[in-house]
Amino acid sequence: MQQAELIIQSGAHAGQHIPIIGSKLIIGRERDCHFQVQDDLISRHHCAIRFDGITYRIRDLGSRNGTFVNGHQIKGDVVLVPDDEIMIGTMMMQLSPVEQSGMETEIGENLNQTDIMDGTTISNAPPPILLDDDETNEIIILPDQTGELNGDSERKSG
Repeated sequence: MQQAELIIQSGAHAGQHIPIIGSKLIIGRERDCHFQVQDDLISRHHCAIRFDGITYRIRDLGSRNGTFVNGHQIKGDVVLVPDDEIMIGTMMMQLSPVEQSGMETEIGENLNQTDIMDGTTISNAPPPILLDDDETNEIIILPDQTGELNGDSERKSG
């Protein structure tokens, strides 16, 4: 699973979608939590969801009332899979994969290891040409209709 989000099923935040961005999401009442929840049954730092690039894991952070996955109180790290139900305090959440945008999916489906190994380019745009910008002394890259770089032109002093 690449990207996921928590869909809040019940509690004060019902209906919200909380994206899991980066490698860690901490849920609790404190202001420094990634997802702050005002619920007296939820601890200041209640639980953490971690993503290692392949697997999502949840861990209770020593909360008073515990963290439950699919109705079972967890101890230590527990691997999460899509549609797992997580209960903390009065809030029920469900782990859900996030759909990739059409372009990402299309590119991902059309490329294979051979394409990458052969150096095949994804873009159909012609190669750029280099221009010298006298005012900024920066090089500007613009596409050329022929796909070729401008040859050995000398820079004019101005």
